[in-house]
Amino acid sequence: MKRKLVVGIDVGKERYAVSLFDGERFRDFSIPSSPEELLRRITPYLPGKMRSVLFVMEATGVYHLKLALLLKERGYPVSVVNPFVVKKYAEMLQKKAKTDPVDARILARFGFFASPPPFVPKDEKAYLLEEIQKTIEDYQKRRTEILNHLETLKHHPFPQPKVRQYHEQELQRVEETLQALEREAEDLALQYPPREYELLLSIPGVGKRLACAILGILSPLTRFARSKELASFLGLTPR
Repeated sequence: MKRKLVVGIDVGKERYAVSLFDGERFRDFSIPSSPEELLRRITPYLPGKMRSVLFVMEATGVYHLKLALLLKERGYPVSVVNPFVVKKYAEMLQKKAKTDPVDARILARFGFFASPPPFVPKDEKAYLLEEIQKTIEDYQKRRTEILNHLETLKHHPFPQPKVRQYHEQELQRVEETLQALEREAEDLALQYPPREYELLLSIPGVGKRLACAILGILSPLTRFARSKELASFLGLTPR
């Protein structure tokens, strides 16, 4: 449906840069990062029918999530778009300046003319699974750092047994934490019907860790009716 107003929001940790666009002109302002404050400020400008407005924001780690979920709960249409897609759209418009107000305008314009797909919230276990996967990545990096230190100590001209012992103890703790996280991730993945986890594992080259990551990022998989929708969500195609 054609929107009467699109609200582009550049979500930051401390502030929201907001741009209201009706197809002809922009109305811009900046507020503290508060969903309630945002609604209070823009309510006078909203059209009568709730479905006539669209809120558009980029996926920005966890900062956008609280806002997107609150707007969705209040019944507002929301679209959370891939930053790569918005970047390419800005390049097409020849917008090279990178500031929060400019980004908010680009998001508003993109929402008005491109009609991005609606935001579909994931269930709670999917968000937990995604966070577990991020934590696993952090611990994997830490394990690599420790192994590199241990390798360096092997070639040190002076023996460092005490330092080596500290690294080995830390490595053991990291390995134990990784194992616990991977068990937790698999337990969550096994809760997905109908056999989504097992089906992913049946794909050549997809192991337990990748299958859990896919579920955490893409769940629910049923929201993608076609492969093109999945490719667009991942930023592999512009539409």
